[in-house]
Amino acid sequence: MDAQRQLYHMTTSWRLLSLLFALSACLLGINVVVLRAADTISPEKVIETEGALVISDGSSKYIFCKGGRFESRPVGISGRTMRGYWERNKDGQFVVVVLLGWVNGLSGNDEYRRIVFSIYDIYRESQPKRTASQPKNPVYSTYFLIEEFVRIEKPEKEIWSLDKLPLNQNGL
Repeated sequence: MDAQRQLYHMTTSWRLLSLLFALSACLLGINVVVLRAADTISPEKVIETEGALVISDGSSKYIFCKGGRFESRPVGISGRTMRGYWERNKDGQFVVVVLLGWVNGLSGNDEYRRIVFSIYDIYRESQPKRTASQPKNPVYSTYFLIEEFVRIEKPEKEIWSLDKLPLNQNGL
């Protein structure tokens, strides 16, 4: 009988320990999820509060300005430029219509593209610290995908041009 009681107590202890472990893991997981959700900021919130969201893939900067203006510049001294406008689609993606150009090279005046960006939330700790020497809109670290990049005909909506903008709009 003593062996059966010991086995029963050991089994019960293991069951309780397993239950406590599972409960702890669930509670810890819920806390982690809640903390991670609280640590992020949406791209829309950055655009609304900062005036623009600037992201980069390492070779280009993509600039989504408040009011729907879009611009892309090379990180280096030469490369592709894009200027146009962005809107959100029903899936929450950023749909951009642009005119392509080139810095330090020849470019046509009729190369239009539609680009679809999926931009995910930005972790608050990745927000750059501001210093006096930094531009108004620093580059944010976030995960994004270019879901589509296709040639299109000239859009009906006019693409903005540099000569129609006030200097240093949005500090860019």
